[in-house]
Amino acid sequence: MLPPVTPIEADDLDINKHFHHYTDAHVQSASAFITRSGVCRYMTDHHVAGKDHRGRKETIPFHAIMVALWLIATDGGNLWMTNVRDVLFHKISATSRARLGITYSDRPTRPADEARDQPLALADRNWDENSERTVARTFARMLATIDPSVLPKNRNLEWQDVEQRKRSLTVAQQQLFQARLDWVCNRLLETAFRCLPRKVRRKYQGSACIDATPMRLYSKMRGKHNAYCSSDPDGGVYDHVGDHGEPAVLSRGVFWALEIHLIVAVDCHNGDRQWLPALPLCMTTDRPGFDPSGNARRMFAYLAQIRDLPRKWLAGDLLYTDQIPGKFQDAAREVGYQPVLGYGSKHHGSQGTHRTGARMVEGTFICPAMPEELINATVLRRTKDSDGVPLRTHEEWLGNIQSREDYLMRTHGKEEDGKQRLACPAAGNNPTARCPLKEKSLPERKTRQPDGKVVDVRLTINPPEHLKGPNDEPLLDVCKQQTITIDYTEDGDESYSRYRQELRYGTDQHQRTYVRLRQAQEGVHGFAKKHAAQALDNPDARLVRGKAAQTLFAALLLAASSIAKIRKFLRTAERSPQTGHRWVKREALTDALRTPPGDAAPDPPPEELPAVA
Repeated sequence: MLPPVTPIEADDLDINKHFHHYTDAHVQSASAFITRSGVCRYMTDHHVAGKDHRGRKETIPFHAIMVALWLIATDGGNLWMTNVRDVLFHKISATSRARLGITYSDRPTRPADEARDQPLALADRNWDENSERTVARTFARMLATIDPSVLPKNRNLEWQDVEQRKRSLTVAQQQLFQARLDWVCNRLLETAFRCLPRKVRRKYQGSACIDATPMRLYSKMRGKHNAYCSSDPDGGVYDHVGDHGEPAVLSRGVFWALEIHLIVAVDCHNGDRQWLPALPLCMTTDRPGFDPSGNARRMFAYLAQIRDLPRKWLAGDLLYTDQIPGKFQDAAREVGYQPVLGYGSKHHGSQGTHRTGARMVEGTFICPAMPEELINATVLRRTKDSDGVPLRTHEEWLGNIQSREDYLMRTHGKEEDGKQRLACPAAGNNPTARCPLKEKSLPERKTRQPDGKVVDVRLTINPPEHLKGPNDEPLLDVCKQQTITIDYTEDGDESYSRYRQELRYGTDQHQRTYVRLRQAQEGVHGFAKKHAAQALDNPDARLVRGKAAQTLFAALLLAASSIAKIRKFLRTAERSPQTGHRWVKREALTDALRTPPGDAAPDPPPEELPAVA
């Protein structure tokens, strides 16, 4: 009963017309993007400066290679040298080749002119091989200007052979090449970010998130105890747990990879409207688990050069909470970021007592007389009894976080050179609490309430006995003096700089900011890896080995994912009739706010709790 199907013979199909052609306008747009980034001119200048003699004029310039790679990255192809050759000689017109400065001779026979039943001519086969080698050599010369690696590639050598074949680069030279590589890659990301329309880009307030994600390599995994190195020795074993470094014993789930350290620009406006997409802003690569704070400082150094880029909140997971403050937290503040951090089980509660008596509790200095129940509010929230029920419900925890506000130390003046003056809530001419250790705070201070009543609603602090002497005199400097000075750099306990936050931990603003930034970061990772066009998680699409090549490929794919996200945003965004700004509706954070920032998984709402709860 099926309708008849017309038979098709093989001769009816033209299998030679398999090349997808790019229009001159498409090539011109890609060329303009690469030109605006300035990366080709940068690498060409360093290549010319490093040459001992003039030599022959290049037939395929660096600019043409980068344009072909950019076309492939935005179009979803594999970043192979064969595909670069096909783009330059089969997929663009002769006019575009001339504009790109290509003087290499054309193929003797165009693929569309060949007969299907005729074997490929010897001249054509030789041209295919020679042109691909020429493209590969040009790409290798380009990478030589930005390659910090000293290790040999493409062979499984014993480690003693690796030591003998190393490039003779000093540490200073390696640092110089690493800075060049970072500059080239970050210029590509910055150029993609600036493809946002200016009116959309001006809605960016400077909030960002920092994290690291793996990039699989096309090489066999070999652990540090193996007698032979990998064919791509710049990589390392990636493990999803801990600091992502190589575990003591290799197990299932680990793989050979480079780690991409990435800062993502995120719209952190309150409300249900998102005014711009989350886009990669800065990146660098390294072995998995190796020096995350050092990689962060390399990105900070680049961002510090962008004068018109605002900087506000910077979120990071527990990997960054545990970094040495002088290498991460302080460096972030020097650039202009204010860390928004999560805390794990070992960070909750009291985080240190200053020599003046002030206590730091979850990133904020508080009065030493604050009750232990409030100090350990998060500890009780995340501790469960024998039946698996938390000792504090989420609502009780939020109430305890709100109650801490009455015990907060107040800032007195601006922070200068890492020093901050603080005053207890019962100190000063306008105390916000009563305390018997501060006599000026005891007289009644009536204020008008929203309901019209005029009463003194201040909290009365009852200091415990260990804070008072035999005659009820204060023992601690924070109780004796009106103000104290906290020196975050010289007070001996680095936990003050490590844990302190400008947004008070657990408050609604802190939770929303942290969750927004972290979710946007993970969304960018997932989009770049799983998106059909970029597929950053596919090592088969990146066959050239080495840190420089893989990092450049990652930058191209991340920049291409930025362009894809911008296009989708502009296509789906609505316009505000009053201001003309574009926006898309964002999802609510109800479920994500059911857990303290930094913990593994959110708690379900009360109506969805199991029966035992």
